[in-house]
Amino acid sequence: MSRIITSESDTDNELSSQPSDLSTSQLLGQEPPEPLVVAGSDRSITMERKLELYSRRLSQIGLADKDDSSVSSASEQVVKTPTEQAAPRPIVAEKVRIKFIPIGSIPAIKPSVCKISAAQSFAAVITFLRGRLAVSHVFCYINNSFAPSPQQNVGDLWRQFKVGEDLIVSYCGTVAFG
Repeated sequence: MSRIITSESDTDNELSSQPSDLSTSQLLGQEPPEPLVVAGSDRSITMERKLELYSRRLSQIGLADKDDSSVSSASEQVVKTPTEQAAPRPIVAEKVRIKFIPIGSIPAIKPSVCKISAAQSFAAVITFLRGRLAVSHVFCYINNSFAPSPQQNVGDLWRQFKVGEDLIVSYCGTVAFG
């Protein structure tokens, strides 16, 4: 079988001549392929034509992919990276409402309803409560049922567990629920 990849040191005379080994086309009983004509020193056109030739040969002997029967030019092929393929999302500073309810002897904060960015982690809510209450430990619960992880996204918690339009966060100074 003839060479599939040629070096860049090939001259135009070698590119315009027929490949030396035509055993594949002779075995298939077909005529040899037409010679490649190179216009100037444009290597991309030359390589494109070579790829077309070899893809035709591979498809004739059954080794080519059925979907890749022809090779289009490099200018027609636009390869996008995964970040370019995804639709750009507009950055919206969506705010969610959180209603704070005290449990036990811990003081209530005023105002009891606050807004926070949906992109923040729940650790920001815990830090806010610690600063507002001036305590070192605060235990938070969503809807009086579970303690969220500090890494969880506030927006995700709000979408899943909101009551009305508020995410209800109960807080206390000691462990309230098992």
